[in-house]
Amino acid sequence: MAPATTTPADASLRRLLNAMAYPGLAAFTLDDPTEVRKAITWVEDRKIRLYDIDEREPLRTSGPGWNAAFRKYLDDVECPHLVKGEWAAASAQAKVQVLHWLFAKGLACEYVDEAETYNPAAAAAVAAAAAASPAEEEEGLPADFHERVHTLATRLGILPSSSSSSLSSSSTSPPFSSLLTTLQTILSVIQLRLSPAAFQATKEGQASDLQLDDFLLSYSTQDPVVDRVARAMTMLYVNDLRELQTDINDILVSAQEFTANPKTNTALGKVGR
Repeated sequence: MAPATTTPADASLRRLLNAMAYPGLAAFTLDDPTEVRKAITWVEDRKIRLYDIDEREPLRTSGPGWNAAFRKYLDDVECPHLVKGEWAAASAQAKVQVLHWLFAKGLACEYVDEAETYNPAAAAAVAAAAAASPAEEEEGLPADFHERVHTLATRLGILPSSSSSSLSSSSTSPPFSSLLTTLQTILSVIQLRLSPAAFQATKEGQASDLQLDDFLLSYSTQDPVVDRVARAMTMLYVNDLRELQTDINDILVSAQEFTANPKTNTALGKVGR
């Protein structure tokens, strides 16, 4: 039976459990210690498998010893989030942090187990989608537009120098979808490296050159190419979050300037704009 209400905290955890095909998803709720314990033991049994089977028994058993057993398990699995004291007395935020990390760990373990299945299937799906895509119109583009885009991409370091020469010698242009991807990449590079803010950060010594392989990934797909793609996607996601936070900060500053500095009109005998 599904819980009567689903909180945002429940929803975030349920998405992870749903991705792992957890059979008790319908009844899971953060407010039910029994359901939480069932989900934890299932993830350990089926996905993470850190302990031997007999060592998992304390995680299944409710009672005063469960909290100590769970804290030991979090330490053994190297979870960066710990719950001090009793689980029931912990804040909802602390519970979500622990369970979100644990369930994400389980999902990563499942991916590692099935990497040989998932990677070829994903590649085949991408190839099928590309083959099924309808031809896009390029009406209105100059004849040398592709060559100019590739020249710019080469100068920005997005494409190897051999790419432009091979394009010039080829009689056919690359697919329009590839052109759009290249233009989007050029836009991202310009925004990140050639904007006034980027120049100012470089001038003040605040910019850092982080290589893709230096970015830590919390899991491995057993495929170096896929791992590099995952690093790049994670870095882009973090950058998007940073831009979102900056926009939110700007909105807060504008709101504070409006509310903290009201105009006073003594003729009207009131405060306001």
